Amino acid sequence: MSNQLFKDIFFKIVIFANCYLFFGFVITFILFGIFFFFKYYYLCYATLKTNDWLNETSNLKAPRFDGYISKLIISIYKKKKFDQELSQQHSQSFHKFEKLSKSIPDGIALINQENALIWCNSSAERLLSLDLKLDRYKKINYIIRNEEFVSYIKNPSHDKPHRINLKDKDSIKNLEVQVIPYETDQILLIISDVTNLVVAEKERKEFLSDISHELNTPLTIIQGYVETIKDFEYQDSFVTKAINHIHNQSIRMSKLINDIALVNKIEYAKKLNLELIKPCEVLEKVLDEIVPVYNKKKWSSEIEFKSSFSADKEDLICIFSNLINNSIKYTDTSGEIKVSLLKTSNGFIFKVVDDGIGIAKENIKKITNRFYREDQSRSSNTGGSGLGLSIVKKILEKYNAKLEVKSDLGKGSQFMIIFPL
Repeated sequence: MSNQLFKDIFFKIVIFANCYLFFGFVITFILFGIFFFFKYYYLCYATLKTNDWLNETSNLKAPRFDGYISKLIISIYKKKKFDQELSQQHSQSFHKFEKLSKSIPDGIALINQENALIWCNSSAERLLSLDLKLDRYKKINYIIRNEEFVSYIKNPSHDKPHRINLKDKDSIKNLEVQVIPYETDQILLIISDVTNLVVAEKERKEFLSDISHELNTPLTIIQGYVETIKDFEYQDSFVTKAINHIHNQSIRMSKLINDIALVNKIEYAKKLNLELIKPCEVLEKVLDEIVPVYNKKKWSSEIEFKSSFSADKEDLICIFSNLINNSIKYTDTSGEIKVSLLKTSNGFIFKVVDDGIGIAKENIKKITNRFYREDQSRSSNTGGSGLGLSIVKKILEKYNAKLEVKSDLGKGSQFMIIFPL
């Protein structure tokens, strides 16, 4: 009897314990569910509030939450505040740049690697007849119908600015365009209006051409009369000296006028009269004309380059004769002059070496300036105009050639021109 009672009691205790555990688990699960539901709702609410706050650019007041969300919000708040301040700085900088670009008379345009217009200032709109609102992201060759302009932009080499002519209603605008690489995939165009400069250059060219012609006519007559009366004998030595002086100065003036006309012609020549010629033959012809006249000097030559070269024959004659005559003027009567024409891996070198008076190192950079003379008295006596090396420099620019000068005062000079093929 007692055993059955104990069994019943144990059985009831086990049933009660199981019911307690079951209902305890259910109640705990429900409580945890309610807790996580409110927590999830709280997170959703915090997320929505934070999202609304982030979307409001002008509102810096962060919503307040408890716990770790508060730390996250504070971190986001600091980041947002920093970004907004940075954005304001960028906006202010852009407005300043935009204001500055409007005050610049030169046009500035930004173009991407696909040649599409990204941005330009008001001057560029005026000079290129653009409308940024309508033409933005359009290809530049569709906006500006000028083959020279488009080919210059596409050209990978932009060492020098390029001049183009654009029609503007009833007139033509002369523009100078300079391409500057910007970042890795964009280029910056600087556009300047050089119409007035072109007009002034044209007037200058015409003036120099006219003045050369007008001066040559009376000078030829003066030289003719001076050469005639020069042959007569005069008792007064002063008259003879005066006539000789007039004769020498008239020759010098004639050379000066011819040199000015030549500079004018070189500067404004539109096209090169290129032909395949042999520089060695041109140099030999120049030497054949000069050496017999100055046969007291010690001449030597080395002609190694005998290939053909595309050039204007008159240009080579001018270069060779000017450098050789320059050495003649600044060496003694029995001085030594060596002329060389050497070949290189990608062209040739023309070199003139003399043992003349030399050039001071500080003056080497000045020798290609117009009317510059290292020795004024010697140059005056030899009839130099001071334009020879200036003319040579202008011609070399057409062939991308380079002039190098080495000299020691009192020891001599070396003039070397490097021609690329």
